[in-house]
Amino acid sequence: ADADTSISADTDDQIDIRIAGADDFQFTANTFTVKSGSTIVVDDTTDSTSTTTGSIQTDGGVGIAKDLVVGDDILLKSDSAALQFGADADVTLTHVADQGLTLKSTATDGASGLGPILNLSTGDTDIAQANQLGTINFQAPNEGTGTDAVLVAASITAIANEAFAADANGTSLLLRTSDSGTNDGGYLELVNDGRVRIKQNNPGGKIRLEMGQTGVANTDVTGEIEFYHNDSSGAGVNANIKGVCTNSAGAGAISF
Repeated sequence: ADADTSISADTDDQIDIRIAGADDFQFTANTFTVKSGSTIVVDDTTDSTSTTTGSIQTDGGVGIAKDLVVGDDILLKSDSAALQFGADADVTLTHVADQGLTLKSTATDGASGLGPILNLSTGDTDIAQANQLGTINFQAPNEGTGTDAVLVAASITAIANEAFAADANGTSLLLRTSDSGTNDGGYLELVNDGRVRIKQNNPGGKIRLEMGQTGVANTDVTGEIEFYHNDSSGAGVNANIKGVCTNSAGAGAISF
């Protein structure tokens, strides 16, 4: 057999590797230390697709005190894998197998009853009217029929209603749907002045208040719109519109 070369030391000894008089690497019992100012460079370009492939492999965890820069994908290869944020892991983002992700605030002290908060923030330094502050899109990009089918099917968007200033940040929230394109269907808009706008592309559009009860009786209320005031002298409903059944066969009337 070929002869082996070994470097031996007692358990309480250490081995130093010095270059130009400076300690670059140090061996002690069960520990290899790269001294300050030194680096380990791996030139092998083997890609990693599992915990047992790639240029560097370990059977244990890895502790990193500084920033981590990754040039390509990060693969979390276990069900229920989680990202933890904060010094005490007070916010987590956890994989739910075959379903999606769960964002959770782990605080148990109440934290003002806020729960987890997800902020969509723009870096724009000069918000003008009609600028979008952020959007959540709903899409089926792998739909096999292609064309319109793979476009954005619905979205929720925050849009500035005015140029932002020290005393102004008026914003609308749009809930948009698609018909045969991207956001080309109707939308529901919540305006900062309290108005609710509903846009429909087709004539004869409807607003429906639907009761889930399967059996109705005379005088049952199937839906109601209330007009409410917050006057300091006594808040309350000052008017309403009701849909009321007039018999058990489904006939109805509007009550004001």
